Amino acid sequence: MKALSVSALVGMLILPLAAYAETPVDAGNWEFSEKTAIEGQGEIPSPPRTMCLKAGEATLEKLVLPPAAEMEARKCKTELTGASGTAKASMACPPSDAGPGITGNLDIKYTPTTFEGSGPIEFKMKDGTGGKGTVTLSGKRAGDC
Repeated sequence: MKALSVSALVGMLILPLAAYAETPVDAGNWEFSEKTAIEGQGEIPSPPRTMCLKAGEATLEKLVLPPAAEMEARKCKTELTGASGTAKASMACPPSDAGPGITGNLDIKYTPTTFEGSGPIEFKMKDGTGGKGTVTLSGKRAGDC
């Protein structure tokens, strides 16, 4: 059960590492997915998701960043550095009643029509228990909206 809650939080927080930069991608319908491998618990895939990005709002951040209110509510700190085609991101969120604390780093490679990334994560529950793992994500433009 803890693995499922960690996977859900990773889906909400690790994917959204790329914050506040304007990383343009092509407008259209995007499909993306993630897999989280937790040491000692195996791989936990998340269901694939889709999102329609309209012209003028088509950025990598829109694909991977949840609303700012969610990040603020979890008191997460994120940082993004990068150049054309690559980005490095880090994140730290403290444990809370809503879920475990998460720290992670992610290397992302992207084009206007694809992205993929991976990196290590650590999580810690409020009771001090925790673990380590790896997150892998990918996405592609699947056509017009």
